[in-house]
Amino acid sequence: MKKIFLILLLSLSGMTMFAQKGMNGIGINLDGYYNGCGESFNFGLDLKYQYNIYSRGRIEPFVSYMFITSFQASDEDDDETDFIAGVNYHQFLNNVTRTRPYIIVGMAYGHLLSTKGYNDYYSKIFNNEKANLNTNAAIVRAGIGLDHRISHKLSFQAELTASFVYNFDGEDEYTYLAPQLKIGLTYNF
Repeated sequence: MKKIFLILLLSLSGMTMFAQKGMNGIGINLDGYYNGCGESFNFGLDLKYQYNIYSRGRIEPFVSYMFITSFQASDEDDDETDFIAGVNYHQFLNNVTRTRPYIIVGMAYGHLLSTKGYNDYYSKIFNNEKANLNTNAAIVRAGIGLDHRISHKLSFQAELTASFVYNFDGEDEYTYLAPQLKIGLTYNF
């Protein structure tokens, strides 16, 4: 499963290497999502590359680094992070204008690392009080976005997506749905 997912991810991101007409862009996103059980809010930073395949479609490979903050007060702070790499496809709903709404579909690979143990959220899922977490997950995303051109070279994006997360490591398999909000800037060239 892991090998198939990684091969598919690399092949989709490799499609952006072909020489075609279209604008390219490099940018950053600030993003956050609320986990499935309501115990924590994750926030992070994305680095993205955008390639317009044609006037109404764009591929966006990205990497994210997320920090997890627990809403529960505890004597011991959890040291948890997510690393996510993936590809999104944006289908624009109108022709080239200053503001363009789009539909988002994508997939990603995520790695979650906790060095001090599970917070209350993971304890509920795994029925385990304290343990180190080092797990991998497949992520499928769908949502809507808005691209607004500030100038010819700079654009602003806002996205609202739902991410279906499936942990496929070992005996502790779980799934959850995470709503995610991203805002970002892109330099177009």
